[in-house]
Parts: sequence; structure tokens; C-alpha cells
Amino acid sequence: MHNFSRFIIISSFFLTLFFGCQSEPIVVDILIQNGTIYNGVDTNSQKVSIGILADKIVFIGNEKGKLIEAKKTIDAAGLIVCPGFIDPHTHSDRELKIPEKSHNLPFLMQGVTTVVAGNDGNSFFPTKDFKALYEKHGIGTNAVLLTGHGTIRKLVVGRTNRKATEEEMKNMESLVQKEMDAGAFGLTTGLFYAPGSYGDTDEIIALAKVVAKNNGIYDSHIRDEGSYSIGLKGAIEEAIEIGRQAKLPIHIAHIKCLGVDVWNQSKDIIELIEEARKEGIDVTADQYPYDASATGLQAATVPRWAESGGKDSLFLRYNQAQLRDKILKERDQIINTINEYNDTWLSWIEKADVNQDGKEDVIICQFGNHTGKISWLDGGDIRKENILIYRPGARKAEIVDLNKDGKLDIVVMMAQSYEGIYYLENKGGGTFKETPLVKFPPVYGVSYFEMIDINKDGFLDIVMSNGDNWDLSRVKKRFHGVRILLNDKLNHFKESFFFPMYGASKAVARDFDGDGDMDIAAISFYDDLAKPEQGFIYFENTGNMQFAPTSTPEAANGKWLTMEVADIDKDGDTDIVLGSFIYTFSEMTQLLMKGIEHFPQLLVMRNNKTK
Repeated sequence: MHNFSRFIIISSFFLTLFFGCQSEPIVVDILIQNGTIYNGVDTNSQKVSIGILADKIVFIGNEKGKLIEAKKTIDAAGLIVCPGFIDPHTHSDRELKIPEKSHNLPFLMQGVTTVVAGNDGNSFFPTKDFKALYEKHGIGTNAVLLTGHGTIRKLVVGRTNRKATEEEMKNMESLVQKEMDAGAFGLTTGLFYAPGSYGDTDEIIALAKVVAKNNGIYDSHIRDEGSYSIGLKGAIEEAIEIGRQAKLPIHIAHIKCLGVDVWNQSKDIIELIEEARKEGIDVTADQYPYDASATGLQAATVPRWAESGGKDSLFLRYNQAQLRDKILKERDQIINTINEYNDTWLSWIEKADVNQDGKEDVIICQFGNHTGKISWLDGGDIRKENILIYRPGARKAEIVDLNKDGKLDIVVMMAQSYEGIYYLENKGGGTFKETPLVKFPPVYGVSYFEMIDINKDGFLDIVMSNGDNWDLSRVKKRFHGVRILLNDKLNHFKESFFFPMYGASKAVARDFDGDGDMDIAAISFYDDLAKPEQGFIYFENTGNMQFAPTSTPEAANGKWLTMEVADIDKDGDTDIVLGSFIYTFSEMTQLLMKGIEHFPQLLVMRNNKTK
């Protein structure tokens, strides 16, 4: 609800309608007048008054011809009056049992007067004890209590990943019946979580049949919301089958398509539900109105088989090298699956025969805020992907024989929280060993690098730029700029040159002036708008690793996002091409205020060096 002031929420248990005239006055505690009434059943509205006595609505209708005595009258003109909302999926049971929090005020302030608790297969047990506790100290909302399959299974079977025995099934069915007798409204499952995930479909159907005999409901956090196990559609079909076999209403909690690989299944799962409803199965679903989900760290990252037996068993497996490696490998795969839907994009591609089998391989960098990776495709085959690094921010890679052993190594620039340049040493057979060459603080915003022998000593050095975090933190940072890191001939790198350049996004080293040494051309996309000409800077090598920076007036006319260098006019020297992109209207306004009137999208700088 976006505007609380426009609604008056009424929660009640009983409704009495009065028609015609009466001799005795209607006595109410609260009388609400002049509001637009929605009854929650249909879409029609009406202008009538509502009288409330204690916790009952005792009057709803036109006051004409009625004598109503009210202790308090509320003028609801211009407001909407409606029944209290029901939140079908909460974890408010933990607050309800604490007297200081049992008012459930955060829900009440949003117009929620009834909460459903005990979701995701995890409930307080036994229901009768907590129902008595709630009644003793009082709660601010109505509460629909569910009994958790995971809770019941844990009590009977334990935390072990195995099928329940016949006797254990009878015990679980008995406990479910006792919970229903105590006031539970139905059964809830968390089939994604251990130990609920260890129960198969037949087990859930058997327990759901007990609930059906008591006119209860079945609520499910389905087994898979993405591509973890049986798949999203498979999990929806399982939930429907439980409803079909047990013959009871089923509700799918927080329905979603978790992960980019299942985004295209929205239409399919809605059709599955609609077809089930046509069949006569009472199936519903809820969806939360925000674009992020949350769960526990263990549930999100630990394979379910590793959780069997509880945390003590999990720690024992971590202490066994072979099992630990298996857990960590599957964890990395899980994490990547979880984060795949984030803004990961393809940032760089290189081609080379890295495994020396005579076929050209493809090296791919993927960049994102929370995820990313660098991998190589054997022979360019997408089905033969070999992941080298599973971390956010793989920005650019270069294929070089850094250690001069005859095998092609990979050097990659990693951004985000793992900022630095990393060496993937080719150990042969398609295997690589990762070693950091240089690390930077996570605020550096590394943007581009080249492996090039800039001092002509026969060993590859690093020329790089950093300044790619201005869009998230619009503060001029003195550590942004162009850097040269020299190789000590043992592949240890030390900074020997730094030029501050706000928002530096790319730097390349070439012999632009043809004098035999390496010069540098650099651009800044997030440049200093007070000095827009610094969006492009040319550094002439004056000898002894000293560089003289200059710019060109035309550079002030653009926001240079890209730069390429090549002999575009075929005259034997290296030219420069810049591409512009205005990021915000504010930037354009500031440039206009500087007197800049033309914003070219492309700037070609032909090299006119003396031959």
C-alpha cells in the first residue's frame, strides 16, 4: 500500500446488516461516515456508513431513517474503507510470541490484519503451546498458524537424507493430526530446504491427505524456483500433483522465476496453474511486490546432501579434503546460478590455442556487480566450457607467454571487490594456476590494461587505467588515472608512473610519434566536467620513462566512452578514433554552460607525424 492516509482498514469477525427503520437506537463505539466502501468480494464500491461495536461490525448501510449513537465518529470523506488485508506468507510467529513485539505493528501499519505464519516448512511446535501463549499476552493481528513438514520430519526422522520408514510415516501423520486438532489451519512445506527436501512427493501427499480430512490447506515453498534440482516447472507440477492426489486447496508461496535461465518460463508456469484450476484443483499463488528474495547463507550455498545429519555432520565433511573440495565446487556452481540473473554482461573475448591441440579456443570474460567469471571454450565449443575464475568483474584478458615456457598463459583484470590483475599460468592439459600479479583497493574502479614491453627490456609490463566507479560514487578521486607497472624480469610488478585522471577508462601504449619509444593515449568517460578537454590526453614519451601530457581542443566536445587505435588512413602511422556517449542531461547542461555547442559522436584524429 503506497498511501496509508487514503485507506481505512477494518478487521472484524462478524457482520450484521440492518435494513429499514427501528425504534431502538443502534449503539456503536465507532461510526465511519462518507467513505468509499469496498467489501473485498467484488469490485463495486458504495457510499455507506459503518458502525463498529467492540470487535464486531453491527451496522453497514445508509443512515437515513436510522438512529445511531456513536462514541466516536470518523469522517472518511475522500478515503477508501475496506476489509483488513491478509498477508499469506510471513515469519511473524517469532515476533508474536514476544509480548513486547506481539502487537505486530509493522503489519498493522500496512493495513494487514491477518498474518499466515509457520511458512516454508518450519513452524513452532507444538501449535497448542504457542496458541495458548498468544492468547495469554494478546497479539495485534489475527494469525493463521500452519504446521511445518520440516519441523515434523525433524522430530520423527531427524536430519538424515533418507526415505521415511512405514512406522515413521505413521508417526508423522499422527503428529500432523494432533497439530490440526490443536488449531493449525494446514500443512506447510519448504521442499527447497533440509530436512524438508529429503521428503519425496509420496511423503507429502500422505501428510496432505491427513490435512484434507480436517478441511485444511497445503502451502508450499516449492522444491525448485530455478534450476537447482527438478527445475521450476517440475516443482510447480509437483505442487499441483500433491493437490490432485490429496484433494485439498494448495497455495504456492512467493512464486517466482529465480535465475535468468528460467525467466522465459513465466508463461508456462501460469498456464500450468490455470490448467489445474480448470481441472478442479484449487491452486493459488502469491507474489511479493519487490524484486529481491532472501534466504539463509547455508541454504543458499551448501548442497543438500552435505547437510544430511545436521551441522555436526556438515563440519565433518568439511574436514575431509575430498568431500570439502566437492562441497566447495558445488557451492561455486550454486552461487553462480543464484547470481546469474544480476547484470552480468560479456566484457571481453580473446582467441588462442591455449591447450595446444591445434584448435582455436575462445577465452571469455563476464562482468557483473555481483557475479562474473572468466572461462575458455575448448575449440570454441560452448558445450566445453572450462571455468577458470568464478568471481565478479572479469573485465579484460590478454593471452601471453608470461613466463616464457612456450605455453600461452592468461592475464586477466578483475574489477569489483577483487580488483587487481591476475596471472593464470598454463600448467598444460587445459589446467591453469591462479596467482595475483597486483591487487588494488575495491574502490579503484580498474577499467583497462595492456601487457606491453614499454621500457624495451624484453619483458612485458602493465599499462593500465582506473576510474570506473564514478557512476556509483560521484566524487572526484585522486587515485583515478593512468599507471605503468614495470616488470622486474621475475614477473613482479611495481608502479613507476602515475598520472591523475578522473574517471580514466582506457589507456593504450603505441609508438605514436615514430621515434622508437612507447607513448600513451588515454580517455576518461567520467572526466572532470570543469576541464572537459582532459577527456582525452596524449602522453609523449620524452625518454627515461618520462611522459609529457597534452590534449586537443576537440576533446572537450565529447564524453569519450570508447577508443581504438589503428592506421585507418593507411599512411604507415597510428591514428586514434574516439566514440562519445552523453551519460546524463546534467553532463550535457554543464558542457553547454562551458560554451560547448557541438557534441560529435565520433572523433577521428589522424596522425600527422613527420616522416
